[in-house]
Amino acid sequence: MFDTLIRGGSVIDGTGAAPRRADIAIRDGRIVAVGEVEGPAREVIDAAGAIVTPGFIDVHTHYDGQFMWDDRLDPSFSHGVTTAIGGNCGIGFAPAAPEHRRELIELMEGVEDIPGAVLHEGLDWNWSSFGDYLDRLGERRFAMDVGLQLTHSPLRVFVMGERALNHEGATADDVAEMTGLLRAAMAAGALGFSSARLVEHLSSRGAHVPGTFADDEEVLALARAMGESGRGVFQIIPKGTVGNAKKMAISREARCAEHDRLEAIAAASGRPVIYTALQFDSDPEDVSIMLDASAKANNAGLRLHPMIGARPIGIVHMLDGYHVFTMKPSYRAIAHLPPEERAVA
Repeated sequence: MFDTLIRGGSVIDGTGAAPRRADIAIRDGRIVAVGEVEGPAREVIDAAGAIVTPGFIDVHTHYDGQFMWDDRLDPSFSHGVTTAIGGNCGIGFAPAAPEHRRELIELMEGVEDIPGAVLHEGLDWNWSSFGDYLDRLGERRFAMDVGLQLTHSPLRVFVMGERALNHEGATADDVAEMTGLLRAAMAAGALGFSSARLVEHLSSRGAHVPGTFADDEEVLALARAMGESGRGVFQIIPKGTVGNAKKMAISREARCAEHDRLEAIAAASGRPVIYTALQFDSDPEDVSIMLDASAKANNAGLRLHPMIGARPIGIVHMLDGYHVFTMKPSYRAIAHLPPEERAVA
């Protein structure tokens, strides 16, 4: 007796094989048969005319706030995502001290265009440490599996306070405290650590993200601390990712140096490094510098995994959100007006 029998769907199994009509039998939470399956089942699902696939794992989401009030996590759920990973790009909400909650919200609002008003309303801040935050997630019932990485920005702000917001260098004591908290986060269940060096990432007040200018000593110490757990990934957005080398005045030598930094992180941690690698029409060969360097490093035993966009990036700007004119003096002069009047002005 099967628990569930999915009959007659078009199975796309993720191996690259062509779709095929097949039945899928499930018992005790596991797939036990695929093909022409005979036998009774407690539940039979007629999948004729439907596509049946493994669940999609979305390794790069920014549901960190939404986790706290949305059990369904749409639109991901409705698109077949069964695992969502938060804590990317170095921004998040744990660990968090009460006096810096506003800044953490402004970072998420500015970088990911998630309205600050929604975050202020939806976050109850019933946590301090990263482990506390995971405990709060564990109390909820989601429509999918969720996981989280510890993020550089809140970690740095938690340890260094205003010095982190002012982008001061970390002292040896700061680094020791950060690495200790990272070890504790990994022990509590963090899936890894994330950071970013992208100067285009700004808070809703126009401030750079804490950690953007962290020196190599700090970043490599964090990489080693994460690697001590023997698991996890290091996710990072390299400098120069948004915009091409010509436009951003980043030399090809600097691009190679940025990849050297990724290799150093992979070597220090002994773990996979996932980084964002985007292609732009204005310089389509620019991304190949990073891809070729990663292939060479991987052949030498490192694990570097560039994340490639499946389609060109498109951004929808609205006057009610953060947009390209937000910090311009001419716009700030009319920012107090209702959206309709701002549009006319």
